[in-house]
Amino acid sequence: MPFFLYPLITALCSLDWALATAEPRNHGTEALENRRLRPFPPKKTPIVAGFIGMKVSPSEGMRVLIADDLRTVGTSLADMVRSCNHEIVAVVGSGLEAIQAYTVHRPDLVLMDYWMPNLNGATACRNILAKDPTARVILVSAWPPSNGVGDSGALTLLPKPVDLDRLEATLDGVAETLPADEEATSRSG
Repeated sequence: MPFFLYPLITALCSLDWALATAEPRNHGTEALENRRLRPFPPKKTPIVAGFIGMKVSPSEGMRVLIADDLRTVGTSLADMVRSCNHEIVAVVGSGLEAIQAYTVHRPDLVLMDYWMPNLNGATACRNILAKDPTARVILVSAWPPSNGVGDSGALTLLPKPVDLDRLEATLDGVAETLPADEEATSRSG
C-alpha cells in the first residue's frame, strides 16, 4: 500500500472513533438512536511485558499476533483487536519477525499484512504452517493478491481498511473453531 494512504486511513479511524463516542444527535431517524456504539480506541488496559518492547493486553479472548510493516497500522489493528476483547501477544514489523514471534508465543491467531517487503505475508504464513499445521493465519491487505490466499494456507483475507464489525465477526468465527481445552491452555501459559 502506498505510504500516502496511511495518514488517510488513520484519519478515517479517528473520525470513526469521534463519531462513535459523540453524543447522538436527534436527526429524526431511529437508526441513529438504535446504532450500537462501541468505544474506539478501546479503554486503556493494564500493561504487561511484551515482545520487542510492544505493549500487550491482559489475557482475555484469543491470543493474537499481528504483523504489519507499518507500525501505525499494526498498532491500530491491535487496538481494534483489543476492542473485540482479544489479547495481543505481539505486534511485529516483518514476515521473519512474525515467524519468530509465532515460535515464541504460539498465539491462537496471526493477523498478517500480505504485502510486506523481503518476506511477504503469504510466504511467512507458509513457513508458520510448515512448523505448526494447526496454526491459524488471516492475511490483511488493501490490494488482494491476484492468486487469492489459497496457496498461502491462510484462513481468509481481510480487506484494508479493516472494518471493526467484519473484524469482530471474523475473530468470533475463528474463536469458535478453537478447542475448549486449547483456549484454556493458551490463557494459562
